[in-house]
Amino acid sequence: MERISYSLQNEALPADIAHVASAPQNTPDIHSYHQAIPQYVERSLKSWLKKKPIPFSAQVSLPRYSLSQATNGIDEPARGWLLVDMARCIATVAKVATGRRLKISFGPVLGNQCRKFHLDHVRYRLVRTYVGPGTQWVTPSNVREDGPMLAGESPEQANRRIIKNLNDVHHAGPEQVLLMRGARHENSPATLHRSPPIEGTGARRVVLIVSTVHESSVASPPPQLQARLANPKPRT
Repeated sequence: MERISYSLQNEALPADIAHVASAPQNTPDIHSYHQAIPQYVERSLKSWLKKKPIPFSAQVSLPRYSLSQATNGIDEPARGWLLVDMARCIATVAKVATGRRLKISFGPVLGNQCRKFHLDHVRYRLVRTYVGPGTQWVTPSNVREDGPMLAGESPEQANRRIIKNLNDVHHAGPEQVLLMRGARHENSPATLHRSPPIEGTGARRVVLIVSTVHESSVASPPPQLQARLANPKPRT
């Protein structure tokens, strides 16, 4: 079983994260950087999807952890490349985490995960899409001040009330890595985002998500942010 380790001292953050102003899309709530994905990795992952793999999700303790189960069934050399790339993403989140536990999710996404723009109940979340369309998000200036606190009858109705201009939604491009602030971050704003709607389009995704885990030393979000976390089901 492979075990991955890294050094917090030697693993540097990508320049776009270390210096927010270096990329036009980067704002205090979201940072992005580009990391190329070889074509053979994308081909291998598309073949892996045909095997109907089970999504992986687990909390890990740093600095040593195993991603063997997460990448089971992926052919070499793509599997080896993915292990290194995933370790790099995990190290990026570890740099800004307050604790030594992270939650890692990796695997196929075949339908709509969350159609409503929302905030994550974490300090930081990194999203890396290896196959398929990437995450959608909006800048704080495009969010109505009380929008996230409203409970829409449906995700579509909620989005129209939350977002000022739905034509001004950002889409993570191929090979783009997103590091987003969540509602537990001590400084606002957090990143309002959603998974891209793919149901009925035939699109399939392979996604890595790395999130900080709540630590007792980190204060709970204030009431107004807690209200924004609500993502109610459509009314019947």
